[in-house]
Amino acid sequence: CQVCGKSFDRPSLLKRHIRTHTGEKPHVCDVCGKGFSTSSSLNTHRRIHSGEKPHQCPVCGKRFTASSNLYYHRMTHVKEKPHKCTMCQKSFPTPGDLKSHMYVHNGSWPFQCNICNRGFSKQTNLRNHLFLHTGKKPHNCSQCGKCFALACNLRAHMRTH
Repeated sequence: CQVCGKSFDRPSLLKRHIRTHTGEKPHVCDVCGKGFSTSSSLNTHRRIHSGEKPHQCPVCGKRFTASSNLYYHRMTHVKEKPHKCTMCQKSFPTPGDLKSHMYVHNGSWPFQCNICNRGFSKQTNLRNHLFLHTGKKPHNCSQCGKCFALACNLRAHMRTH
């Protein structure tokens, strides 16, 4: 690579690598229009739309769209948390979890509830919080009919049957 000096044994790998410098994203999702630099990244992204989660945790059974997400999840079972906060003693299993934690220190929450102004570090956490205001419980137990706002609470409940 003429930009960073990295070497590749195949021209196709060099071509794909150069996209990291140019920002080129020729592989585009036909559902939402998001672009990706590699076809494998696009294939993984498509699972978000299809709901396919082929990677399953052997410990708890939770499923993931990408093997990297399963890798980081498995660390939570063994308490291995290599990403350490430089401002306090906490550590986290993934770089994304550490980034989300940093909002605690800088006070800049990227996702805010438009009802109560509470801030959240992740879009998912805000979406789950909104169930408190709406009272919606879209996840139903197929065995007893009990309803839950969060899918994780339904999964925990299912283990009681």
